[in-house]
Amino acid sequence: MTISMRRSIATAALGAFALLAAPVVAAHAQQSNGQTPPAATQLDPGTVKAFAEASLKVEELNKKWAPRLAEAEGQDQVQALREEATTEMTQAVQSSGLSVEDYNKIYRAAQQDQALASRIQELRQNAN
Repeated sequence: MTISMRRSIATAALGAFALLAAPVVAAHAQQSNGQTPPAATQLDPGTVKAFAEASLKVEELNKKWAPRLAEAEGQDQVQALREEATTEMTQAVQSSGLSVEDYNKIYRAAQQDQALASRIQELRQNAN
């Protein structure tokens, strides 16, 4: 395999992985069934805190897995690494007390609700 082909595969893998890391939307995530994300006022503070903690864990895992994906050789290795990363991210979300589905809903809600996004960002900063 040529170096340029490896770089192309790595670039594609990183692009796909970046989409995976923010909302944990891999094979384990369920498709949205047309429901709108919950408004910030509908989320209790404990759930928002759990999301902030989970997002920090997912971010750390992204930092761990991105270089491995960049160095992967071949689509089979990329797929295997992506599956391992997804499993770890799913476990990280669940260990924070959220389902992957709830994590993704809150992620989408924060994209649409600046107040919620600000609350999450504040919690993330205070956790460090």
